[in-house]
Amino acid sequence: MASIIKANELQDFGGNSIITSDGAGNVTVNAAAMKNTPAFLAYLGSNQNPSDETTTDVTINTEVFDVGSCFNTGTYTFTPNVAGKYLLFAAIRVGSDTSRPAFIQMQARITKNGGSCANQLLSSYSVSNLDAFNLPITTIVEANGSSDAFKIDTYLDVDAGTITITAGQHQTYFGGYKIIE
Repeated sequence: MASIIKANELQDFGGNSIITSDGAGNVTVNAAAMKNTPAFLAYLGSNQNPSDETTTDVTINTEVFDVGSCFNTGTYTFTPNVAGKYLLFAAIRVGSDTSRPAFIQMQARITKNGGSCANQLLSSYSVSNLDAFNLPITTIVEANGSSDAFKIDTYLDVDAGTITITAGQHQTYFGGYKIIE
């Protein structure tokens, strides 16, 4: 025997609304602990030319979305205002103006409060007939919800030519969201 319960709102014992429905099958989760927020996605708005053999902050300055207003396009920093675990991801698209650049070392890094919390490293990588490639990175980190700050940087070392970090939403980007615990 099946039972049907009809309700437009589910509350906890304290009278707090946990879930509401508009009667047309659209459900809204109201409990903060059940949401993947704060969340953001931002990207490099114009090409960046870092110096060779130098660690460079990637100037992620254009937002696609920023639920919770935790990403700062002026400092390229994500400072979540809710404590918890976060999935952070980034990709840096790198190229050189030479036809066959040899990268001695390439590094993409997500930093937490200035120190490395995730690192992707390639060494002695030769590119043949390619003008660019992506260096992706993903990690899960803990944030205190008040002062922990995350950003991305890169270290690039080529044997010759000018290095370019390519702009664009699908080229060089940084994003993340709170994981439901």
